[in-house]
Amino acid sequence: MNGVKYSALAVLLIGSCNLYADESKVILGFEIGSSSLELDRELAADFDSEQLDDGGVSATFLAGYRWKNNVQVEANLARSGTLFSFGLGDFYEADEAKLLVGYSFELTKHLRIVPSLGVSRWDVNLQESAFLNPGPEARAESDGTDFSYKVNVEFPIAKGFVLGVSYANTNTGVGTIDLTQASLKYEF
Repeated sequence: MNGVKYSALAVLLIGSCNLYADESKVILGFEIGSSSLELDRELAADFDSEQLDDGGVSATFLAGYRWKNNVQVEANLARSGTLFSFGLGDFYEADEAKLLVGYSFELTKHLRIVPSLGVSRWDVNLQESAFLNPGPEARAESDGTDFSYKVNVEFPIAKGFVLGVSYANTNTGVGTIDLTQASLKYEF
């Protein structure tokens, strides 16, 4: 019985999505927030997982396009990592260039949900702290291209301006990068 309720709700939501789609839009924006890096088990052995500051900050610049049918493409550049370590703790830095394709579910005039899938070209650097560390500091650098996904919840507030929150995840060769960000976008 619950399956029927959820199916009916999904049909209603999807059916109402196009009520607010009016025209194609170019999207430019900026996102800031928090980041985290969960190291793969192999690398976690080289870096003291209790000392690695796996929480950090993130900033993303994005550009995209949404067609009248609500299909959306987004390209973004994200930088994340430990903000202040001053050599007192292990730290990481990550750079990503992503290309994502999604669909904008416009639930009301002032609420959209945009799930996206794509690829990320990433570069991650890890460095062990020099503080209280006998011997040479462990370092690791890695790069690659992997699957990425992102979910945006957007709130159009004025003509062209959109506030939002997003969660993005990329599973890299060294671990998983998670970004939770607030955004400001302009659509024209």
